[in-house]
Amino acid sequence: LVHDIFLFHMSLSFFLSGLTFRSFTGARATLAKTRALLLPYAAFALLILFCLLTANAALGSGLPVPGPLHFLLGGTFLTGAFGTFWFPTALLVTLLLLNLLLRLPLWAQGAVLAATATASFLLGGLTPYNPYGLLTVGMALPFAAAGHHVGLDRVAKPDWKAVAGLALCATAFFLHLRGGSCCGAL
Repeated sequence: LVHDIFLFHMSLSFFLSGLTFRSFTGARATLAKTRALLLPYAAFALLILFCLLTANAALGSGLPVPGPLHFLLGGTFLTGAFGTFWFPTALLVTLLLLNLLLRLPLWAQGAVLAATATASFLLGGLTPYNPYGLLTVGMALPFAAAGHHVGLDRVAKPDWKAVAGLALCATAFFLHLRGGSCCGAL
C-alpha cells in the first residue's frame, strides 16, 4: 500500500495545485506568489533547525544538521528532517512556469510539456543531484497543467485530445515508475 501511495501522491499534489491555480500578471503578483510559498519554507526550516540544534545541545542526540552549503543548494542536498524541503521550491517554479505556459496556444502548451517531461527524465538519469527540486519541475508541470485544464472544465470541449494526451503521459509515467512498460502492462 505504501508503495502504491508513493506512486501517485506527488503527482496528485501537483495536479491539485494546478486545479486551484489562477493566472496572474505583473511583478507584484509574482512576488506575492513567491513570498507566499517561500516565507513558510524559510520559517519551517529555521524552526526545524532550531529544534535539531536544541536537541543536540540539550540531549546530546547527535541528530544530523545540514551545513550552510546544503541549505544554499536545497533539493537532494537536504536530507533527514529537511528531506521534503525540495517540494516548496519545485512547486513555486512549477506554478510560475504554468503561469507563462497558459499564455501559449494549446498545441504549443502540449509541445512544451512533452519537451520538459522528456528533458527531466533524461537529466534525472544523468545526475543524482536535484538542487531545489528543479529537475522535478519538468515532470510536475504536465500534472499541474492537466489539473488547471480540468479545473477550467476543458475536458468536454474541443480540446479533449490535449487532455487525453496528458492522461496518456500520466499513465506512461506511472508505468515507468513501476518498472513496467506500456506493452508489458497490457
